Amino acid sequence: MDAQVGLEFLEYAENGRNSRFAFLKEPEPDDAWKKRIENEQRNRAESEAGRTRLSSMPSNCHIEHTLKCNFYCPHCSKGYDPYFGGELSKEVIDKALDALLPYVITADITGFGEPTIGSQYGLLLRRLAENGVKPQFNTNTSTLTIPHIEVLVQARARIMLSIDGGTRETFETIRAGGDWDRLIHVLHCIRRVRMIYNRGGWFGISFVAMRNNIHELSRMVRMAKEFGMNQLLVQDYQPFGALFDDQSLRSEPERANRIFDEAEALAKGLDLELLLPPRYSPGVPSPRTPLLKKFLTTKRIFPQRRRFPQGCDHPWKNLRIKQDGEVSPCCFSNRKLGDLKDQSFENIWNGWRYRFFRRRIQTFLPPPECRVCHVYEGINQGNPGNTMYQEGKLLKLLYHLESRWDNWKARRKQASSPDRPNFFKGKSLKGN
Repeated sequence: MDAQVGLEFLEYAENGRNSRFAFLKEPEPDDAWKKRIENEQRNRAESEAGRTRLSSMPSNCHIEHTLKCNFYCPHCSKGYDPYFGGELSKEVIDKALDALLPYVITADITGFGEPTIGSQYGLLLRRLAENGVKPQFNTNTSTLTIPHIEVLVQARARIMLSIDGGTRETFETIRAGGDWDRLIHVLHCIRRVRMIYNRGGWFGISFVAMRNNIHELSRMVRMAKEFGMNQLLVQDYQPFGALFDDQSLRSEPERANRIFDEAEALAKGLDLELLLPPRYSPGVPSPRTPLLKKFLTTKRIFPQRRRFPQGCDHPWKNLRIKQDGEVSPCCFSNRKLGDLKDQSFENIWNGWRYRFFRRRIQTFLPPPECRVCHVYEGINQGNPGNTMYQEGKLLKLLYHLESRWDNWKARRKQASSPDRPNFFKGKSLKGN
């Protein structure tokens, strides 16, 4: 297949590289890059000092420009429920980029959907590339073609491919809407185009580890190495009401840890960067365990000191602009810290809500969404079960009360929202 891809690239090049991405060219370096580096250094210093009011601007932004997805994976709510597939307006995108482009080094354009099918995807890529900002996003790979991949390589993009299975059966079961043959073709295209450009760009694989695919982790390590990926990131599966709620590895810690050890040894021998969540602690309750049972079986009254394996610098270096214009601190939080439709970015970045969030995430009682965060860079280092197991009864009670309050507010907001489901299983609902 590699030879076939090479011929496809030659045909594409000989025909003048005609594609909808033809306008994208890597800009020449200028003084703007030096300004960004200086801002990032100041930003890092303020983060390490724990300051809440910042003189620096974020070095990364997260722009959720679409909620639509052409897949309907059963471990995601988009796999079984109709949903509102909204998109961020061009006006809000322009307002955000005008304020942020002089400072950000990378821009993540992943949303709760497939970013490459959004109507503003081309606009975002163009503005980021022309200003020397590195695009970054997660993709299900379904839209990637040779011209598309070439542009991402030229733009020095950082792309994470979501692949939750190392065989046809597992991949097509979990990544519903995906096609194994198409996936393999895309991986060959990525390898060939990167070879032509001397391994340009950055490509990794994200693998959500569950009971029904963890046995293929070593196969995923070999796949990542075979296709020249920079990294294989393994993420803990955090159920949130999906059909796969019995798939958490917390119920099989010994099996999961053994497979993690085997994959780690294999990756080391192959010289592949493998990021794993902390090993699963025996005795950690399953996410499906009723709250009352979790509370009664918790022996500690007070939380264990230093239960978080690391800090999180997202509230200092990052912000997320949601598809409705609201600003939240990261991809895992829906907490409203401001609204770009009627506020300036500067007022939001150092507003009281952002300052309070930065303060709270450094305490023994971080925000509830941080408590359950399974993102590798978060305070749990990708395994929230371990840290929740060390909370103690008092914190569990406080979090329960706060979550009920937050759920009540979310229901009120949803009831008053004009947005209605218009997307289901990868397609628009007729009549919307």
